[in-house]
Amino acid sequence: IYAAKKTNKIEWEDIGIISPHRMHAATINRMIQEEFGVEINNRVFADTVDRYQGQEKEFIIYTVADSLSDPSDFLNDYRRINVAITRARSRFFLVSDYRLREGEEFSDFLKWCKTESDAARKKAA
Repeated sequence: IYAAKKTNKIEWEDIGIISPHRMHAATINRMIQEEFGVEINNRVFADTVDRYQGQEKEFIIYTVADSLSDPSDFLNDYRRINVAITRARSRFFLVSDYRLREGEEFSDFLKWCKTESDAARKKAA
């Protein structure tokens, strides 16, 4: 979080963190509070995909790196992927563990992301 903020010169309010599970989001909020304090935790919004609908941030960090489920589960729920990705105005970061990167589904997901990104760039130009 801090590296994204410092490197891109953005405000804390511009960073959003999405997690597939409430317990994971709560852990993230607790860690932000411990590392940066209550004030920063109140400015960085970390919650589940479902609670993020209708909101946008410059930077979205979607973390599926938890031990509650198979990390590839999120790839099978296109509605939630769509919500997570479309919350980002300019940058989308995916944080996962090694199990996700090993699967064919992840390779397909990255190809889809590149295709969509290329199409969005052409449309904006």
